[in-house]
Amino acid sequence: MPAKKQTDLGRGDYGDETWDYTPLTGAALDEAFHCALRAHGTFDGTDFVSFQPSTQKSQDRHVLENIEIGGRVWRLRCIFDGHAGHAAVDFIQRSIVPALQARLADAVAQADPPAEDAVAGALSGALLAIDETIGTEARALFPQDISMMSGEELLVIADDHRNGGSGANHEKLLRCKSGSTALVALLDPECKELWVASLGDCTAALCTRREAGGPWEVVNLSSNHNGVDPEEAARVKSEHPGEEEAMLNSRVVGTIAVTRALGDFFCKYPSDFVRRVLVASDPFPNFSATSLDGFLSRLRTPPYVSATPDVRWAKVGSATEQPSTAEQPPLSDAESSPAEQLLVMFSDGLPDCVLDDFSCAEPYLRVLPRILDRASSSKGVNLAAEVVRETLAGGAEYMPEMQAARDGEDVKAGPEVSSAERDDRLSQLVTLEEDGKWLDDVTVLVHRLL
Repeated sequence: MPAKKQTDLGRGDYGDETWDYTPLTGAALDEAFHCALRAHGTFDGTDFVSFQPSTQKSQDRHVLENIEIGGRVWRLRCIFDGHAGHAAVDFIQRSIVPALQARLADAVAQADPPAEDAVAGALSGALLAIDETIGTEARALFPQDISMMSGEELLVIADDHRNGGSGANHEKLLRCKSGSTALVALLDPECKELWVASLGDCTAALCTRREAGGPWEVVNLSSNHNGVDPEEAARVKSEHPGEEEAMLNSRVVGTIAVTRALGDFFCKYPSDFVRRVLVASDPFPNFSATSLDGFLSRLRTPPYVSATPDVRWAKVGSATEQPSTAEQPPLSDAESSPAEQLLVMFSDGLPDCVLDDFSCAEPYLRVLPRILDRASSSKGVNLAAEVVRETLAGGAEYMPEMQAARDGEDVKAGPEVSSAERDDRLSQLVTLEEDGKWLDDVTVLVHRLL
């Protein structure tokens, strides 16, 4: 067994803490990496992987489902990045297929094939309905006016998991206290049209090679619904005029980084209900970015977090996004039949492996072409897993370019990292000896469109 070494994971600016790790190479490193994969495989043209090297349970979820309507198959691919617990993200994972199938069937019944905006409406409606269910089921446990109820009476309802109770109410409230981002992609039965609905900070990218072995062109098909995004911050402020702290320290009411998500009803319910039910019941929510009193004082005109997704549409075979509101020119032969096209979807944990920053999705897309080149030329058969591995191992090479892109500077590729340096970096990230999580949860889906 190799002698252990120590690393600060490149976090020297944040303190002097170091951790033990085991430097590995070859088959031993391959095995250690694969042990950190929580789920991996291939389903109907989609390679998928969920990665978390610590022993703690991942809060990421994914859905790979083929939905049959009228004898034709629609391909659904989703990533849900949960936070503050598992209750909301588990419920969303269970709910997305039936919620979307019903609305998509209605759209097909109106016209087959359905109009582009009808499919977009089905996606948006499904996500909004799931969020509404989370909120209304919990709120319906209590009278509309709770002002006449004592704290003890409220907790008898809320904490029904205690003293041998069923815990059904408790579970519904856990869904409200937790939340999830959403990235939902839908491919039509002819595999000619692609819709992507996004809430939060997961990313979907259309990656196209016009000719075999040529360069990758990458187009972002999702939005970064995060407080560091100027447009999102301005939207939140405009919806709450006169409330200077509706956005505070790039967080919604000073507490949550994402501006759009499912769940998170502590930013959607009235403050009195939040204080007397969500805060008072078990478990006590963690307001790590702000004080509880400060948060409650800012909760004046909820909701502050939106569940309305952005939905984008692209024509498969084109190297560009095709917005439904724009008049599109005819596609050239080169655009209509590229040599290769992929839909790459990932949770925010993937770019965080290189640059831990709320605004790192777009910078990561700058280096994704090189990552895809190396990942696709590797010996691995799961392209999603190879994208994760290349991102982890080559992080030192990609970081300078991502930092420059983030800061608006001239983008230059970093120095190439040697094989030994790559092995050592990957060893650090998969064998670190630490009780908690040292990396965010990572989920990647790669669907081969062409």
